[in-house]
Amino acid sequence: MPVIAIVGAVSERCLAIARAFAARRFQIAFLSGNPGELANDLTSLAWEGVEAAAFAADVRDPASTAVALAAIQESMGPIDVLEGSADDAITAASEILPDMLARRSGTIIVTTGGGSAGAAEGGVRSTREAVASAAARAWAHALHGRVASSGVQVAHVAIDGRSGREPATTPEAIAALYWELHTRRDEIEKVVAPLAS
Repeated sequence: MPVIAIVGAVSERCLAIARAFAARRFQIAFLSGNPGELANDLTSLAWEGVEAAAFAADVRDPASTAVALAAIQESMGPIDVLEGSADDAITAASEILPDMLARRSGTIIVTTGGGSAGAAEGGVRSTREAVASAAARAWAHALHGRVASSGVQVAHVAIDGRSGREPATTPEAIAALYWELHTRRDEIEKVVAPLAS
């Protein structure tokens, strides 16, 4: 069975992504600084028939991330899809990209705030967060250009902070976009923003 690794703090969006991929027979691996906090989520997913596990990783520490990714691959198999927010995904991507390139398959999806792609965020955001999001988006676009011909998909999802108020911006609707980016290799970016300004 293929594997999706979801890196960083687990949210309703992350759980929706897990369910969307599990519905297509994916195994789910969560990388978290405190995997014990995911016990209830893992139990709920297990009741739904989802094969999921949590692995300890300090995503700010490349060595810790490398150990967790190796553990995932040892217990579940090669990582087919990697999803994470900004620095979380970039750190993990540097570890698994060589394997994806060797297999000529795989997907890396970076998630940022909507401001990185020009969508309004609703509320004041810090300059540091805005710059980090814009840099992560630029990184995803640049890497996509370098590896797309090698069979690896790199994509970006920008999510407006006010999302979730409309049917098209619920966690489940957003999760479907990740599946589209994994399967429709001609797309690189999805922007999620409420219709109302």
